[in-house]
Amino acid sequence: MSCFESWPFVYSVVHRGYCMRKVFSNLYKRADVFACSHSSHHRFGSVVTPYHVLKEKKCYPDGCMVFVWKCRLLDKGHACPKKYKHVGKNCFSCKQFYDEKYQQQPRLKLSDEEFRQFKSDLEDFEYWLDQIVGREVELEGTISSIKPNFRPRGHPDHERYAFLNWLAVFECAHVGYDLFDDVCFARISEKTQNIFKFGSNTHIICRAVPSFDRGRLVFSRLHNVEVVEQGFPPDWTRANAEVAAASAQRLDLQSEKCLNCEFGCLVDRNIDRQKNGSRSLLCLAGQKLPKECAYPLAKLIRKPR
Repeated sequence: MSCFESWPFVYSVVHRGYCMRKVFSNLYKRADVFACSHSSHHRFGSVVTPYHVLKEKKCYPDGCMVFVWKCRLLDKGHACPKKYKHVGKNCFSCKQFYDEKYQQQPRLKLSDEEFRQFKSDLEDFEYWLDQIVGREVELEGTISSIKPNFRPRGHPDHERYAFLNWLAVFECAHVGYDLFDDVCFARISEKTQNIFKFGSNTHIICRAVPSFDRGRLVFSRLHNVEVVEQGFPPDWTRANAEVAAASAQRLDLQSEKCLNCEFGCLVDRNIDRQKNGSRSLLCLAGQKLPKECAYPLAKLIRKPR
């Protein structure tokens, strides 16, 4: 049974009667709205989210300017006198350095009528976010998985990962009177996890404070927690998560298979919430190529009949 089917209406104490609840999905993460030919999006099949286009870059419909750094020597196959292999910020003072300017513009994949409807729905979604973000609300949902949450430290070429907290994943959740029928997350402290030992299929009701973190609905400061139905034991402890992080592999692609895997977790490349950052997918099993990973097959074989 879906989240929507499990709760068709709510009782309004204020109005002394029944009222239909509102159902929202994360429109900022839709993959069928925009596409962009910028080279940084090629690994994602040129798919860009509305959040990236409308909030981070603000590049629709005017587009954005891209400067590509070039070297006259490297372009002709010659070696750099300073033995650099690619053009970087240390090359600005070199007479062989030059840059090229390109105009990039996201391509709209929707028809005009569909895009008008999208903008109308987006206004409703943003209004709903304004009503709940930063305010304490009731959260109810079933945890689909709970994973360790890390922050990167050290030089990017020799990066290590420090344990931060736990991240519970919900396929959908009831937020106050409304339903968020999309993926959302909850940050869980180590103390709370040690008390309740949340695992997949655990159904909880609690009070929490939502935030909209670069396109994701994330809840924090959970309290008044009630476990309605206990699910499976947690897959991770802090000890084995830190051991796995020591040999973890950072992946260039965010494969759907890896995102749904218990060994795959997203890591924020920039903890400073005031700046635009990125997220990398970390494989705690140490696999370099998702297409060669046999873990889902091994898990299926081990599954009891």
